[in-house]
Amino acid sequence: MRSDLLARVDGLRTRRTPFVLATVVRAERPTSAKPGDCAVVTADGMLDGFVGGVCAESTVRVESLRLLAAGESELLRITPEELDARPGEGRWTAREVVHHLADSEMAAAVRIRMILAEDRPAFSRSDQDEYARRLHYDRPHESSLELFRYTREATAELLERMTPADWLREGVHATSGSFGAERWLQIYGPHAHKHARQIRAARDAAAKAE
Repeated sequence: MRSDLLARVDGLRTRRTPFVLATVVRAERPTSAKPGDCAVVTADGMLDGFVGGVCAESTVRVESLRLLAAGESELLRITPEELDARPGEGRWTAREVVHHLADSEMAAAVRIRMILAEDRPAFSRSDQDEYARRLHYDRPHESSLELFRYTREATAELLERMTPADWLREGVHATSGSFGAERWLQIYGPHAHKHARQIRAARDAAAKAE
């Protein structure tokens, strides 16, 4: 383990800060990771270290957050086939879920900004399956993953500065009517966590297919 990473682990333990230490125990091409590579993941989703490329890093981050919440440990297996394994007819692959999360996060970011900056803005209903068909969800997923991450970080900074009056502001949704900041948070806050379960289901489907 790198000396700086070891120092970070010691510091987190001293402060009794929950964290996950992810260690590569076996690696096969095309991954760039090697056995012994490590990363530390904290509850805020920050990953410090190296466990492979973007695909491996994103999976390790998602699983680490789940394990932190459950207080468990796990031997995690990551393969390229897991990205495109379909857990059932009509269900999305892990790759498709990542693209959906990026698109949904951008839509959510625009909506909360409209609620705050405009007087009762109007929102239309979108068809997520049509988005998947028309926006080529079979394309590489790495940029969508980063887009999701940075869009959520930017919106979180905005939420931290909202006043009580801001939380009372509302827009109008085409099908559900009044759509305020509180309702926005109820929908989009847990959205990514729900889809993380879909990604795990897709990974499980890939493992069963072998």
